[in-house]
Amino acid sequence: MGPRAVRKVSTLGIETAVFERGSGPDVLLLHGNPDTHTAWDAVVDRPAPSHHGITPDLTAYGDTHTDDTFDVSL
Repeated sequence: MGPRAVRKVSTLGIETAVFERGSGPDVLLLHGNPDTHTAWDAVVDRPAPSHHGITPDLTAYGDTHTDDTFDVSL
C-alpha cells in the first residue's frame, strides 16, 4: 500500500487535516474522543485496494487545530 496522503480542508475558519489512502468508492472513518485519525490505521488498509479511505482528525484533535475562541464543549 502506498503512503497516506494528507490535505487540509477549510470550513468555517477551521483547517481540518484529512488523511487519505486508496482509490475507488469513498469510505469515511471518524474517530471517537479522545482519539485521532491514527485510531483507524489498522483498518483503513483493508478496503484501500478497491476503496478510498478517508480518516480526518476531528476539530481540536490531532492535526486539526482551533483557536481559543472555538467552543468544543458538549
